[in-house]
Amino acid sequence: MATRGARISPDHVTALNSIEVEYYSNDSNSRKVVNAWRKYLDHLNGCPQTASDDIARSELLRWQDTSNELFIQLLYRLALSLDYDFEETLLKRGYYAPRGHGDLELDQLAIRRGMAQVLNGERSIPVLIDAHEPENADRLRALTIENLEGRRPIPIVVVSDNNAGES
Repeated sequence: MATRGARISPDHVTALNSIEVEYYSNDSNSRKVVNAWRKYLDHLNGCPQTASDDIARSELLRWQDTSNELFIQLLYRLALSLDYDFEETLLKRGYYAPRGHGDLELDQLAIRRGMAQVLNGERSIPVLIDAHEPENADRLRALTIENLEGRRPIPIVVVSDNNAGES
C-alpha cells in the first residue's frame, strides 16, 4: 500500500512481483489475492503501444482506467486478506503523491527516450547559435564563405621566441 501512488517505482514493481510468493497458500483469501494479481498482471502486460493518434490515445486512456480498477480490486483483496477494513475511496485516493514527483518521472522518461534516440542515431541534437550582434554574425558568415571558397586566405603569422628558456 505504501507505493500505490508511485506505480512505476522499483519498490512498487518489486512488491507486485512478490505477491505470488507472499500469498502462496491454499486458503481462500490468498487465492483471491493471487487471482486478482494475475488478472492485473495480464492487463499490465497488454499495454497499448505509444499513442500516435487520437484513436491510440483514447485506447490508452481506456487501458489506464481498466488498470486503475484492477489495481483497486487487487488492493481490496490484499486488505481483506489482512483483515483491514478500507473504504474504496481510501484505496483510490488515500495517498499523497505530489505532482512534482509525477512530473519528475515523466521528465526522466522523456530524457531517457530522447538520449536513446540520439545514441541510436535516430535523432540529432539541435544546435542554435544565437548571435547577440547580428551585424558581426553576418560579417563572420561572409568571411567564412569567402575562406571556404578560396577567395580569402587565412593569414598565418609565425612568431619566434628568441628568449625561450632564458630567465
